[in-house]
Amino acid sequence: LAVVHHNTDYDGNVDYAAVYGEMTLRGGKDKHQEMKTVKYIAKKYVYAQPLPPSKRLLLPLLAVLTGGKLPKWVIHVHNLCLSTFGLEKGTEYFDKLCTMFPVFVLFVIGAILQRIFQSKLSSLEHPPNGGSG
Repeated sequence: LAVVHHNTDYDGNVDYAAVYGEMTLRGGKDKHQEMKTVKYIAKKYVYAQPLPPSKRLLLPLLAVLTGGKLPKWVIHVHNLCLSTFGLEKGTEYFDKLCTMFPVFVLFVIGAILQRIFQSKLSSLEHPPNGGSG
């Protein structure tokens, strides 16, 4: 769903034919004979700088996995970064932490899997002697 409102022409002048306003809502009645009115509002935020991957990918993914809200530990870590390093550097360090933490987790998982497979391969290559001699 996309709703686009253009209030200006190509030169940036206000186009009074395109100015919109909120109209009164008309709705039917629900099963309890109460008026039901639903209003959908689309918002788009335009940022001066592109969002870092932590805010574009990781934080929305964490929010989806936890029912639409960020886990409290994420908010606590973000607040800790802000209070420790200030607004600008704290945000930068939080973004770096959000980028590096999943990479660290993947490295740990890779190291665990490598040890498991290495021990299984070494046991296949060098089977223990069954007492035959």
